[in-house]
Amino acid sequence: MPTQEKRKCTGTCKDGTPCSAWAVPGMQPARCAAHPIQGKTKSGAPKGNKNAEKHGAYSGGPLPPNLNARIAALDERLQHVEKYIDTHIDDIEPEEYIKLANLQGQLASRLGRLMRDQDKANDEPDQAETDVDAVLDVLSKIFKTDLTGSRK
Repeated sequence: MPTQEKRKCTGTCKDGTPCSAWAVPGMQPARCAAHPIQGKTKSGAPKGNKNAEKHGAYSGGPLPPNLNARIAALDERLQHVEKYIDTHIDDIEPEEYIKLANLQGQLASRLGRLMRDQDKANDEPDQAETDVDAVLDVLSKIFKTDLTGSRK
């Protein structure tokens, strides 16, 4: 079986410089995967691709009946963690603080997702953004830095 010699791509990058990647073996002219020959390759997903298949996570199905209770419980846990951090900030070791900040982030993320689901069910698209802003304000105060970006 003959071995193919390695060749460089003959394509050019967006900035006009020659491509320095190795060519795909057997490609004529020599091109890398990022520089296919115009009209020689098909774009898009292959036939039978299931990437866009609905699986239920975002299908807008029925919400759990105890959604409000779950939101309230998560909010209570988040407030408990925030209160613990506020009252023990001077005594917390850095490793423990990192764990508490991770826990706080996870709780805020879950709470935000549940509230977003609730907003979708109630047709209130702006509520999730307001809730995220509120969480970012709280985290900004805790970490003493601006996490809100340019929204103000």
